[in-house]
Amino acid sequence: MARLPQPGSDSGRWGSILNDYLSQVHRSDGTLKDGIISEAKLDSATVAKLNVIGSNSVASVNGRTGAVAITKADVSLANADNASDLASLSQLRHNQPLM
Repeated sequence: MARLPQPGSDSGRWGSILNDYLSQVHRSDGTLKDGIISEAKLDSATVAKLNVIGSNSVASVNGRTGAVAITKADVSLANADNASDLASLSQLRHNQPLM
């Protein structure tokens, strides 16, 4: 059975004892193994936050599901041209007298 090293004993074996203990719940990269922390082990405030996050997920966007990339046409902005709009604003700014 895995256990923590004990001060005053386990001389020269601390590393292997500690690694054995940690490997019970951790993968070799240090992340937790699946299923280690169940909802029953979480406090109620954490469970409530996780439930809110899960309920705010989006099932579809503009009739599409999965990984959706929105274009200008999807939101009725197909004719919008920010580059020319920016150039127009720049010209207005430089050509207008200060009031």
